[in-house]
Amino acid sequence: MNSYTNNIRNYLTIKEIDTMPPFLMNIVSDGDLWMFAGSNGTLTAGRGNPDKSLFPYETADKLLRFPLAAGSLSQFIIHSNADQLWEPWIDQSPTRNVERNLHKHIDGSALCFEEKHLSYNLMFRWEWSMCDTYGIVRTCTLINTGDTPTSLTMLDGLNRILPAGIDQALYEKSSYLAEAYMRHERLSDLPMAIFTLNAPISDVAEPAEQLTVSYAATLGITPDNILISSRQLDAFRAGKPIKDEYEERGAWGMFLASKKLELAPGESVEWMTITDTQLDHARLKNIIQELHSPEILEQHISEAVTNEQSGLRARIGMADGLQSTGDKTAAEHHFSNVLYNCLRGGTFPSGYICERKDFIAFIQRNNKEAALEAQHHLQALPATFTLQQLHENSALINSHTQIKRLIQQYLPITFSRRHGDPSRPWNRFDIRVRDSHGKPVLAYQGNWRDIFQNWESLAQSYPEFIGNIRTLFLNATSAEGYNPYRITSDGIDWECPDPDDPWANIGYWGDHQIIYLLRLLETEENYFPGSLASRLNEQLYAHANIPYRIADFDAICQNPKSTIQFDNQLHEELHRASQTLGADGKLLKTENGEIHLVTLGEKLLIPLLTKLTNFVAGGGIWLNTQRPEWNDANNALAGYGLSMVTVCYIRRYLTFLQQLLQTSIDETTLQLNESTAQLLLELTDHFSSYSAHEAATSPITRAQLTSELGRSGQRHRNRIYNWQFGQNQSISLQKIETFIEVALLHINTCIKVNHRADQMIHSYNLVLIEENQFQIKHLGLMLEGQVALISSGWLSGADTVALYKQLRNSALFREDQHSYLLYPDNQIPSFLSKNTLSKEASIRIPTLQKLLEKGDYSVVKMSHDGSCHFNAAITNRDDLNHVLDRLATNPEYTAHIEKDRSTLLAEWENIFNHHAFTGRSSRFFAFEGLGSIYWHMISKLLLGVQEKVLQEDDPSTREELHACYEDIRLGLGFTKSPQVYGAFPTDAYSHTPRHIGAQQPGMTGQVKEEILTRQAELGIQVKNGCIHFIPNMIQDRDFSVKEQTFTFYSLQHEWKEMNIPPQSFVLTFCQTPIIFQYAEKQQIEIMREDHVEKIEFGSMLTEEISKSIFAREGKIAYLIVNIPPANRERHVERTFDVTNDQLSSALH
Repeated sequence: MNSYTNNIRNYLTIKEIDTMPPFLMNIVSDGDLWMFAGSNGTLTAGRGNPDKSLFPYETADKLLRFPLAAGSLSQFIIHSNADQLWEPWIDQSPTRNVERNLHKHIDGSALCFEEKHLSYNLMFRWEWSMCDTYGIVRTCTLINTGDTPTSLTMLDGLNRILPAGIDQALYEKSSYLAEAYMRHERLSDLPMAIFTLNAPISDVAEPAEQLTVSYAATLGITPDNILISSRQLDAFRAGKPIKDEYEERGAWGMFLASKKLELAPGESVEWMTITDTQLDHARLKNIIQELHSPEILEQHISEAVTNEQSGLRARIGMADGLQSTGDKTAAEHHFSNVLYNCLRGGTFPSGYICERKDFIAFIQRNNKEAALEAQHHLQALPATFTLQQLHENSALINSHTQIKRLIQQYLPITFSRRHGDPSRPWNRFDIRVRDSHGKPVLAYQGNWRDIFQNWESLAQSYPEFIGNIRTLFLNATSAEGYNPYRITSDGIDWECPDPDDPWANIGYWGDHQIIYLLRLLETEENYFPGSLASRLNEQLYAHANIPYRIADFDAICQNPKSTIQFDNQLHEELHRASQTLGADGKLLKTENGEIHLVTLGEKLLIPLLTKLTNFVAGGGIWLNTQRPEWNDANNALAGYGLSMVTVCYIRRYLTFLQQLLQTSIDETTLQLNESTAQLLLELTDHFSSYSAHEAATSPITRAQLTSELGRSGQRHRNRIYNWQFGQNQSISLQKIETFIEVALLHINTCIKVNHRADQMIHSYNLVLIEENQFQIKHLGLMLEGQVALISSGWLSGADTVALYKQLRNSALFREDQHSYLLYPDNQIPSFLSKNTLSKEASIRIPTLQKLLEKGDYSVVKMSHDGSCHFNAAITNRDDLNHVLDRLATNPEYTAHIEKDRSTLLAEWENIFNHHAFTGRSSRFFAFEGLGSIYWHMISKLLLGVQEKVLQEDDPSTREELHACYEDIRLGLGFTKSPQVYGAFPTDAYSHTPRHIGAQQPGMTGQVKEEILTRQAELGIQVKNGCIHFIPNMIQDRDFSVKEQTFTFYSLQHEWKEMNIPPQSFVLTFCQTPIIFQYAEKQQIEIMREDHVEKIEFGSMLTEEISKSIFAREGKIAYLIVNIPPANRERHVERTFDVTNDQLSSALH
């Protein structure tokens, strides 16, 4: 990666950017300003959400279609012997003599476009940045790089400005109508224009006023003319005079300043344009007043931008995003990962400090009755208090039965938003950082399957919040063991059926309830061992009441693709209850209207029990809740699909619970509701009654076990739907351990029989349901199962190495990116080779012969070569059945259809193999489709292998595992050139199709896994409540050969600097700086804030010091970890080049 420095700010650079296909970038602010820019110069931007766009919010394909389609526009007339037109970034002619470079600020907050015209000896640069006070700032610089004077006239500014009041839906459907309402005016005495709607756009015959606007202004130059429309653009290009525009009606807004310039050799001129949206009169007049003192305003803008960027870096620094290592690119990549993790999951702006005002608002949002009853105790809270003080406030806790539960799920988070952008238009984001008075807003929002991932890595920096995250997770899961679609600081939300929206599907995703919960539990146990075990009988946990009703077992078997009914009446009741009570209105109640509370132990068992009621021995967990798993592009697996992925995660979950119960010294029983207890005992009996091997291999025995498990699940659901929870029962831990043992036996056997001949595992299977048999059909090779198997704990270290070697040599490996596909990029048959019935079939099926003789082509048509093809209107088996049903009503065809229907359906399946259809994953060529690398799964693979490295005791096996880890890491984007990666390598992107570079910027689950792997890479691991330093993960590349200055944001909320000596590196953990350096002795120097130094020998901090760091007390100024060089096992140099693949000899 090249770099660039401007105004003491550091940028990453891609030279000759126009030689690459255009790609999308996310430019971020510390507030609610947002911007998505194309590398070809176009952009969309605004405040809060797409309804408050300043430049049109369009999908990525439309944004990237044309250079500078919206946002920036610059044109120059070069006055020489004959005037020449220079249009930076627009001219695409092969004879253009220009160099185009793109610079992105290392913190992601600014983007600079640069064009050097080599014939004119001119360089033009414009940079986008943001600040809350003034909006979006565009800073331009024009430099004469030649040795002769240059005369030119410029026209520069903004293109396609949206007035306030045009939301996304209106723009998409009625932008032509919106244009008719537009009115723009330029202020006569200032270089400023206002962009308005003359009225709110509505067909309602009532007067209304649109009282917010957008604006634009220029500073740094005194324009000769200002245009606010495109009407005179052609005149300017032709070198003709232009004149000021003061009003424009019924047209798109532009803001273009014209100025004639004379530049001496080496001379430069700089100016800026500021623009924003959603301004009312008061805010607008404040800016107008400041514009009367332009030099002071420029200084204010510069300071505001600097403060914005400093605030963003501080926010990321608090989440341990700042590092200084010898591998500069890896440190910058880590910053980007933490940035995007915080963008999606949010941050804790005050650490563990809570504000009374926000906490009271949180209680009121959730339970107004509790807020009213506890009002006195709530108001008695100090203005600010710590999380620990909140947990220990017994008077408040005892003031209402629900207060303690709510305290334990309180998360004072801000900065969070759903991961929507122009490349993810189906996700709608809404950034709420400050209120209308500029006060911080604490709020979060996200898809369930996303936000808890981000909180897992965020909790590494704020470990005392891990219990609250876990509690929120559990309180928002249902009594059936599933989770809603979305969760926000205002409560849960679910999908509703919409017959007009093909994407509005209801159902439950499959794997998240197990592995996401397990990762949170493991984190909590690592940081606070014994905490979970001590809480198992704490009856403080609620159930989400989701208005989905799962069918009974027989109905599921009849049609596993349609298994959930939406309960409209319950949906309405829950929404009414939430409006009356608060978010708790969507929780499951007892018959007397009280919130139904259960123990932690029960909440931990329920998702496991639910999954096991859908266990198909030898095949996997049955995906019979109308949704797939992690890879939702495998959407057709919902129905007949069986997940070995979830089986692998269940194995890890079971072993965790087994260990947890063994550490529960104080408890001999677990309190469970009667319904849950009965389900547990029934499943224990079912698993105990069948041989695991026979159930996994015999279709008849498998069907019997599946039926018994499924009917137990049905009975449990029916009891829940009818409020028949029963009383609490004391179930001995021994009975629960017996359940775990017998379940593990079946799970292990299922894994064993699903090993492929190539040592890998089947990721998903299909179930074929016959009268008394459940047959298993294996699907093709997929990466997801291999990752889950590595993570499951089933493989030894040596087995993991063997599996990785097989993976490396499989059809999943994509050599050009040195990484892995989700599934092999299968060859697609040509269109002409599809949909052709065999000649034998057309002869042996009398119905076809009769239809063709009668000239009825509703089923098949015949081409001139005599081949038969299904009618193009038939798209699937159901369509074919509908056509046959219609034909069967004709007596002439009735007997033929009855005889040949099954043969025709079999012929359709023989040609198209729809039973093995996995979903859109096997049909499209981007996202999770054919030929695509999905980077989140690669980071999951990276983490899984790293866990095996850390667990391995044998040095030689550990070395081989480390070689596997390094090989996976070498395929990640930050190790590549921009040309290979297709974007700025330090930024995470969702996926890389075969035909183009990285797609969907930033907001991907990949960042969460890489934050975790980076922590261990740099030698930090938390076990048994103590911080351990693990030098065998650290590589030579991490140590800087030069002395460095590390700037970090301290726990005292101050920017500080540290001088870091050569042969060292530094990072923060829970915001405490830790320096690693070579030394003769392995020891830890603990430098306290009171300047007292303490030495700890070995590689582990005491529990007391570790807890102080977890608590972010600030008592420890920094740590120095001394590592003797001999203590590091491996020194893997990064010499990887994707065009010349070098693989460690350990893998050959």
